[in-house]
Amino acid sequence: MKFEMKYSTRFKQILYFIGGFLYAAGFSILPFLLLYVLSHFAFSILFGEEIGADLAKAFFALEILALVIFYTKNSRHYVRIDHRGVKISNYSFQHYGLRQPFRINVIIPFDRIAGCTSSIPVDCPPNFRYAHYNGREMIARRRNLKRGKDINYIREPALAGGRYDKECVLLELDNKRIIVIPIDECDEFVELLDKYMQQYRELVRQRGNGKNDGAF
Repeated sequence: MKFEMKYSTRFKQILYFIGGFLYAAGFSILPFLLLYVLSHFAFSILFGEEIGADLAKAFFALEILALVIFYTKNSRHYVRIDHRGVKISNYSFQHYGLRQPFRINVIIPFDRIAGCTSSIPVDCPPNFRYAHYNGREMIARRRNLKRGKDINYIREPALAGGRYDKECVLLELDNKRIIVIPIDECDEFVELLDKYMQQYRELVRQRGNGKNDGAF
């Protein structure tokens, strides 16, 4: 089941949509230009220089149209719970200190979830660029966590420009980070995640018993 994340205002939703599209276009422009040059070369050989140039331009326009359709289709950011864990689809490249392989979205595995509640996040920053992402501070924080030192929790937004002045889901990780998820169905999400967590713990327990039984 998908839970759509909410922006604080319609203006911010439009603003972040435009910014996200330009960001995606920046990553795509070099491959698109390369395909344009290759198509121009191939079409020119097959149909002649003039027709080849027109076909290459049409092909480039189709590439841009495909990017617009793809981004528009995937611009509704959401959070979902499935057998893998909690998926946060926000196209932000944020992995919340989980040190996962580089990818657009993040999947929080069940074994990294320490708790989940819902409340109004009074100290959640509105976007991803804030002081906690200072490189030296985060390295020192990770080091202190491994040494077992007492460190403060930090709240991190699941959606830049999200609606954080009302009740949100607070997903607590085992690295003392709390992902703040701005959705309307907070109680439903917490209840559903609790069911999945119970199933996960039962599966872990059964696997543990299976290993113990095999040892005798």
